[in-house]
Amino acid sequence: MIKKDRDPLHTFLRNLSARSGAIPPFALELVLLDGMYYYVHSVEAADEDSVSISIRIWDTRRLDDGDLEKLKDDVATLDDPSRLADPKSLHPGLDWGVLRIDVDQISYCIEWHHNLWPVEGKQSMHSRLH
Repeated sequence: MIKKDRDPLHTFLRNLSARSGAIPPFALELVLLDGMYYYVHSVEAADEDSVSISIRIWDTRRLDDGDLEKLKDDVATLDDPSRLADPKSLHPGLDWGVLRIDVDQISYCIEWHHNLWPVEGKQSMHSRLH
């Protein structure tokens, strides 16, 4: 593992914690070493010395395939960031949860284009970590 003070993922996630507001569903995908993946809602403030982090994730467990496709279509045209504050305004079955994880369990992040993400002037993360 790369030392956390030089680990680009740790830095990227820590920087995200300073960003206010939610990231649109499906815009930032977090892929773990075990193959699980989650869509990031936001990142809680992270201690620089910590090897773990708390990440809010979009909870789509109550959505079937049709609901997911409809939500993806709706989110693709979303242009009002204030709607992200209430997941139910996007879909009645959408919610968010908290993933508490050691950073070294994260394989990589994928930033999908959305008109509300990434935020202009913010550095993107494009490297595989493991």
